[in-house]
Amino acid sequence: VGTCGQQPCVAAVESANVAVEIKGAIATTKLQQVFRGVRNSEGESKMKDTYFVFPIHAGTIVTGFTAEINGRFLQGKVMERREAQQAYQTAIRESRCPAALAQHGFSLAENG
Repeated sequence: VGTCGQQPCVAAVESANVAVEIKGAIATTKLQQVFRGVRNSEGESKMKDTYFVFPIHAGTIVTGFTAEINGRFLQGKVMERREAQQAYQTAIRESRCPAALAQHGFSLAENG
């Protein structure tokens, strides 16, 4: 879900891939999803921001986050919520393309 100007819009899921590796009592899951946003007649993205919410179980630890946006890879860094929010806002002010992953409670993670 995102915004196209002042109106909400939805990106379509183009593909999804899940890989799970189990070693002893630890399962490592890698999720790759490809989305295609809404585009104008010139082929430019109309989506100005997006949010992706997905469930995770209590006790789950997120160790990495990578986003590829228009061919550019953004590598996530684990940090405290307040520090991450400040970095995200700084990126917006500097007209950089920010991405953030935040945990909400014990069952949801949000990428925005």
